[in-house]
Amino acid sequence: MTDATPLMAQDRILIEKSEQALRQGGQLLAWWREVSARGSLKIFPLMPNENPDITMEGFFDHVTIDGKLTPAMGVLQTIRFKLASPTGPASTLEDFIHKQLLSVAHWQNPDGLPGGFGYSVLLNKAKGNGEYGRFPIPSDTKSVDLGQIGKQYEWIMLQVDLNDFVRSFPPLRRYVKQLAGIIREAAHLVVNEDFMRDLFPGIPGKPAQTDLGYAFVPATVYPNFFGFGPGRFGTAVKLFRFGLLEDGIFEVDMAFLLAPRSEKVLYFWGFDPVYSTVNLLDALTLGKRNIKQRAHDKLDAVMLRQHGQVHENFILGLSRILEGFPEAGGPDRLKG
Repeated sequence: MTDATPLMAQDRILIEKSEQALRQGGQLLAWWREVSARGSLKIFPLMPNENPDITMEGFFDHVTIDGKLTPAMGVLQTIRFKLASPTGPASTLEDFIHKQLLSVAHWQNPDGLPGGFGYSVLLNKAKGNGEYGRFPIPSDTKSVDLGQIGKQYEWIMLQVDLNDFVRSFPPLRRYVKQLAGIIREAAHLVVNEDFMRDLFPGIPGKPAQTDLGYAFVPATVYPNFFGFGPGRFGTAVKLFRFGLLEDGIFEVDMAFLLAPRSEKVLYFWGFDPVYSTVNLLDALTLGKRNIKQRAHDKLDAVMLRQHGQVHENFILGLSRILEGFPEAGGPDRLKG
């Protein structure tokens, strides 16, 4: 899909930030490939391992970004589920992920509120001449083929609305109808060819597996009071591997990596009462009780678990659509 829609000033800002996200995210991705191949990450559980088909683990480490050693952290997840009656051969998996995933990743929940991830494509950089373009608005994700990245496009920038963001907070779940229109979370994402291959070490026994990832663009979509989240990450990437096993098991591996670690929990005109209080208590005890480090580790683990919960809910919701790939029924499959 090409278009001659003129670029606006905001588009050019997002283009500059997208190039930055790919440059720095590429460094984080290269580090991930190295440490995951070596198996050198020291991981810890983020949730009780009650179901072997759903795992969520975290890690703290350091990575060099633009020549600076930076504290990093991440969450690693695997979700497996049985496809009761999949249609189409395993070879169609890549075609489904590239051509249909964006348009079927959202649905209507039983309570009438939107669920899943709502994707829209915004900007692109052409392969070859390097010209920047803007997709028509409103964008039609049904006409976007991610497989054209590396062919027609050098990169594509998207927006994703996290429709179930409030629902993933257990204390707020009962108030989801009241808060869904008030607390909104979304992200700008950019994907190039490097984020579509070799994102995880190869695993034998998967006749079909397709990788898809993206870097987070450092630009806030909807202003809110969260100090940690899309738009307020430093360098961050999200990686997926969709795999279909021979016995009809569908497996999704996910990795969320970011550097630096959280610097704020809340954001009130740049002020964070949480870490400000932690730093004050650490100073009053002269650092002897290690309050600052212990609090950061605890809060970072909580925020990683929250991110993982959002994506666990997404994949479990998407699993009902994946039952029928490549003839995915879209949002209507989840109504009622």
